[in-house]
Amino acid sequence: RADGSTKRRIIMDSKASLVTAASRKSYRAVLPRLTDMISDLLSLIGSEESHEIIMQLILDAEDAYWQIPLHVKEQPYYCCILNRVDRSPSYLAFLHTAQGSRGAPLAWSIIFGLICRCALGVLGAHHPFPRPETEKLQVYVDDPSLAIMGSPTHCREQVAIIVLVWSVLGVRLAIPKGQLGTSVNWIGATLKIHPHGVEASILQSRMD
Repeated sequence: RADGSTKRRIIMDSKASLVTAASRKSYRAVLPRLTDMISDLLSLIGSEESHEIIMQLILDAEDAYWQIPLHVKEQPYYCCILNRVDRSPSYLAFLHTAQGSRGAPLAWSIIFGLICRCALGVLGAHHPFPRPETEKLQVYVDDPSLAIMGSPTHCREQVAIIVLVWSVLGVRLAIPKGQLGTSVNWIGATLKIHPHGVEASILQSRMD
């Protein structure tokens, strides 16, 4: 990690087990591009009033696929073998969808997509003079990017509301990694909001 810590993950290898070859997907989740978020920001800038600002919130879901529980009838079939050099193999049975499994990405995208739509519907509901198109949300797997237009106080209130809604609906959030402001990093690029446009640049680490 960037802070020098080490994070260990369990990732299932669906190709080596031939699960990928023996199964097929009839549906794929469509991921946003960087240009989609840029277009959203430009549309907000076009309707922005003099006393308003536009803020962006980047707040990842932590260990996303592992947050989806498996139905009890599926659990006996959701297992793998853990090979170790110094001991006999162990069998692991999962209670949640595992990263690297065949169906986890689709299950996550459907459930988190619904959660984000519900959360977005709550924003602005308490405002005395609600205006259309004051919030824009794009979600790249487990990396949501929310743009909010309004007064500084209103923007922070809306951020507090959506974080609360996500938490109430059971989403574990990577709060220490969160970003809030007019310049944020999202899916490999920096998006900086200017009075008359949006500046996008590739992260230096990606360039290196």
